[in-house]
Amino acid sequence: MDTERLDIQNTTTFYLDMQTTITFYLDMQYTITYLDRQCFIGILQQRAELVRGKLKGFGP
Repeated sequence: MDTERLDIQNTTTFYLDMQTTITFYLDMQYTITYLDRQCFIGILQQRAELVRGKLKGFGP
């Protein structure tokens, strides 16, 4: 009986995780769709420059 209960609990947890994950991906899709594309590209470029700057700092 205990094993059966644990299995049910694990299954329930799994489905809740799936639901959370699906919601997260839908939110991401929604955000990117309605975000100004130029702004999004700009943020990515800024991040790339920051990473390059940090890498240069570690160089000789």
